[in-house]
Amino acid sequence: MPAYVALIRAVNVGGTGKLPMAELKTLAEGLGFTEVSTYIQSGNLIFRDGGDPAEIAARLDRALGDRLGKAPGVFLRTPAELNAVLDNNPFAAMAPERVLVSFFVEPPGDDALHGFLAPDGEEAVVRGREIYVHYPIGSGRSKIKLPALKTGTSRNINTVARLAELAGGIEGGEASPSQPRCRSGMMGGRTAEGRGRACRRSFHFWRSAWSSSCSSPRSGRSAGRRGCGSRPIR
Repeated sequence: MPAYVALIRAVNVGGTGKLPMAELKTLAEGLGFTEVSTYIQSGNLIFRDGGDPAEIAARLDRALGDRLGKAPGVFLRTPAELNAVLDNNPFAAMAPERVLVSFFVEPPGDDALHGFLAPDGEEAVVRGREIYVHYPIGSGRSKIKLPALKTGTSRNINTVARLAELAGGIEGGEASPSQPRCRSGMMGGRTAEGRGRACRRSFHFWRSAWSSSCSSPRSGRSAGRRGCGSRPIR
């Protein structure tokens, strides 16, 4: 059966949507999902199921709505789709903890960046079903305004990479949670030799791999400074 990651919106954030991860795991198992696990406290569920992805997401959202009093929103991705998110990262040269990816059910519309205000030099790029945002001073201190983000759920690049590894492990039986596999997309525009050196570093040292090189910007709607080949504007 395929492996999935369910990214759940507004769980254990700002004092709302309180849901212990052990309870989330039990709820998912009650829905018939197998090989269920969770990752950190922000609502990340990893599991296997043979059903239709849209039906899986709807079923999980309804069950969470019954538990929380309101359906939070569930965004389903396969390991391959999460790897593609990493490969398409337009800000691969930036510190991964300062790049957040917002996930949506459908690709954001052409007006997704309408109303974007970036007082601290934030940048935003739309690619596929995701919006990437680079926060030069960190998302916690940022005063960014981008209304489209309210309908999705965000994870930083480190979290996306870890979820891809964990879900890929149960799907292919290859990756160990403590030994991430190397992916060229995580290393931006490095040469093969450079990627090999960076891949030998542990998960906790990926930041240096991002910050020491820069990939060429790819196509995509964007706002703010470019994610590559530039320094913060002072």
